[in-house]
Amino acid sequence: MSETDVRTPDLAELDATGTHPEVDPPPDRTDVPPGLFHTLLESSTLCIAWSDLTLRVLGVSHEFSQVVRRPPGQVRGHDIAALVEPGFAVDIRRRAEHLADGSATRFTENVLIRRADGALVPGHLTGTALCGADDQPRMLVVVFTPERGERPGGRGEPRLSRAGSRVLEAVAAGQSTAWMSAHLYLSRQGVDYHVRTLMRKLDVPNRPALVSKAYSLGMLRPGAWPPRVAPEWVR
Repeated sequence: MSETDVRTPDLAELDATGTHPEVDPPPDRTDVPPGLFHTLLESSTLCIAWSDLTLRVLGVSHEFSQVVRRPPGQVRGHDIAALVEPGFAVDIRRRAEHLADGSATRFTENVLIRRADGALVPGHLTGTALCGADDQPRMLVVVFTPERGERPGGRGEPRLSRAGSRVLEAVAAGQSTAWMSAHLYLSRQGVDYHVRTLMRKLDVPNRPALVSKAYSLGMLRPGAWPPRVAPEWVR
């Protein structure tokens, strides 16, 4: 499938179509009993989903349902890409295609999941190919690990990843997304991920407010140029 053939699903379409019946993997497509997946999903404390090779959701854990704020029946039967911000969907599809054709067995991508209420949840999406007895991919297991959701607190508590701190410094220096992508060795989607994660953690609506709030909290050192994040804020 070429990139031009990919149509990113509209989240409004997902909500409008309502719930779907329970979807089980066809018995001849996997060596694992379908009931085992449901048992694992029901007992799992992970934000986990399993899908066919095209990312069509076959089942989700309670934790996954809670994170996306949608009942399991509303998620089943839809493409996982429908839950991801459009800027990240193409990369997820490409990585899933590599799992499906056997050229990769696992991937991890930084993504933004959009909940039913419109809020964005930053985190890491990991996909793993589940193979049959013939070692051919049969289905995918997808785990979403949300970023730690704590808000900025007292001085001295680490809050930012190293990559996030470098992005914050670049934003404070007035650097563009293109500059950050080239100099911080991140994709444009990676830059967007870190910027939105920072704005979510500091509860601000845009980049200027992000910089202002970071200075007011002491995350950025006063008087330092180029801007520098205080080391106690980096985990």
